[in-house]
Amino acid sequence: MGISPGFGGLINQNTQQPPKAESKRSENVKSKSRSEINTHEERDEMKEQLKLWRHAEKKEQWQDVPAKVKVEIEDGICHMDMVFTLGLPPQAAYDVLTNPDNQSYSRIINQRHELLDNVSRKVLTDDGSSQTVEAEKAVAWKFLSWSGTIPISLDFVENRKNLSAVYMKRKMMFMKTFEGSWKLEPIYVDSERLCKGMKPKSREEYHKCSGGQGKIASKVTMNQTFQPSFPFNLPPLSWYIREITIKITKALIQDLQDMGAKLRESDERPENVKFKSKSETNTHEERDEMKHQLKLWRDAEKKEQWNDAPLKMKVERRNDLEWGMSTIEMQFTLGLPPQAAYDILTNPDNQPYSRIIKGRQLLENISRKVVSPDTGKGQLVDTEKAVAWNFLWFSGTIPIIANFIEHRQFLTVQYTVKNKMFINMFEGQYKVEPLYVDSELFCKHKKPTSTEEYEKCSHGQGRIGSKVTLDQMFKPSFLFNLPPISWYVRRITIKTMKTLIEDLQITSAVMRGI
Repeated sequence: MGISPGFGGLINQNTQQPPKAESKRSENVKSKSRSEINTHEERDEMKEQLKLWRHAEKKEQWQDVPAKVKVEIEDGICHMDMVFTLGLPPQAAYDVLTNPDNQSYSRIINQRHELLDNVSRKVLTDDGSSQTVEAEKAVAWKFLSWSGTIPISLDFVENRKNLSAVYMKRKMMFMKTFEGSWKLEPIYVDSERLCKGMKPKSREEYHKCSGGQGKIASKVTMNQTFQPSFPFNLPPLSWYIREITIKITKALIQDLQDMGAKLRESDERPENVKFKSKSETNTHEERDEMKHQLKLWRDAEKKEQWNDAPLKMKVERRNDLEWGMSTIEMQFTLGLPPQAAYDILTNPDNQPYSRIIKGRQLLENISRKVVSPDTGKGQLVDTEKAVAWNFLWFSGTIPIIANFIEHRQFLTVQYTVKNKMFINMFEGQYKVEPLYVDSELFCKHKKPTSTEEYEKCSHGQGRIGSKVTLDQMFKPSFLFNLPPISWYVRRITIKTMKTLIEDLQITSAVMRGI
């Protein structure tokens, strides 16, 4: 469970989420020094810049450049180098990053916790240009139906004059090392349009050549280093900690860019902002039922460990349908209630579940966007994923863009891969059905045909597992559809499917408390 607390506060994507009551925060939350308060000149400049941004936003919406993230691992230490832009003047961007007022800006996790909650902030020293700050934060974690927060304590050295900061951990669970720095630099957005034939090197030059009408954006360069503490620095825990930390860091950058869009008072959401439909959010009844079932599973697991049935797989070459086409029929079980199994399969929060291949997830969930909510015909979802490959000492990833139609009511999904790298056609469907695991124990003379009957005859004490049926068709693209390459592509596709199903079963075992 990783964090990236270098950001003071980030936008809550649920724009209707009410702010937390002031009484819930520590009394020493607000501890401003003189260096935290802009000078009149800075305030006037920032107001003028925000006015320019808002006026320009009405004509054409600004799109921040996606963050460039470079990750290197050396001797168990992970180094992250990040560069991204903010459509805000540097002074405003600095205020959002340092967040002297402890504003709540980050997204809400599981309708309960901010992704990064700014609990308290205390200025320890201040020499006018830089200050030392002690901050208490809490990072949210969510795993399917469970959620909570991890408290963290950090020290910051902030330099408003240079628009930079460094930070390091004071106290943090799971981490032996956690430190980093960031700095802001101006981007003269309108220099080509207003300063023709001249490339301004300073704000003064830019203000002069643009006639005071040029917008200034911010370039943020951030470096972060972290190392999990023992035993979380040992595989496979270290892989999970690292993946979650990187994922949350990227999410916080996205939230920060969303905050910039909000401050510019844009009427339209950026295209890459993720949103959830009602069908992705369990009803209270479903959540209560799932929690009850998971409790039954965990209690039973302490007495006798559940073992999922081995995968049944049937592979056929279907040249009668289309030359070179293969079909795969799979059936397997998950020791989880159907709602929880469906959440793992659809994965609305893009959690990393698969194993690591040469430092990469076997199946990385990059992004997920609900295109249209469920109106009775299922919800349409666009996803970006990446499949890892490894051949001798070579390794890499293959990007995948796929469409999903998800019917939560029926616990079914249909999917189609849109991009055609190596594969001419790749599509399939799956459904989740209940398994009344304890029917012989509790319902001795009656085989229940519905969840209601099972709950009645088992007096609410019977566990419900899941049977997953998955059908898939694929056909390699030309050249890759010719022997012997086609044999290799087909074998790797089948092997990857088997491995991913095994990872799903391992994840369900973890959820049962093994």
